Amino acid sequence: MTDKQTLLDLAERCEAAMGADRELDALIAATCRFFPRYVGYIWKAGLRANVPEVGRVECHTKIGAGGLHYSAAKFTASLDAAMTLVPEGWKLRQMAFSAPCADDRSWHLNLHGGKVGEHHLVGRGKTPELALCAAALRARAGGGV
Repeated sequence: MTDKQTLLDLAERCEAAMGADRELDALIAATCRFFPRYVGYIWKAGLRANVPEVGRVECHTKIGAGGLHYSAAKFTASLDAAMTLVPEGWKLRQMAFSAPCADDRSWHLNLHGGKVGEHHLVGRGKTPELALCAAALRARAGGGV
């Protein structure tokens, strides 16, 4: 099970990011356990961001590291990739760009759904992809804001 605080910390990093970030992509992939289809079961014991600045993730067995490497999806650069982070049962409800002043231009996004009492979660970011990543990571954390 993924640590709730780690997911919330990644959501905050998404909101603080100034644009697409391959290191953040690798950390999200490793934390949320996103595997490409070709990765066999034996390698799914663990993941870690390996050379995260280029978005590389390393799979390893229970014995240790040294397994397959792959490039993480571009969660922070692609809305399609970011949508794969949204947990089942959650839906994108609203996305808007707000520019209250020149220094604080950002995207705001609401996810709706989840368990009873978790009606919506908000994500903010400099890009719609970052806002969606933040909201989806909060939803994966169990609705914590």
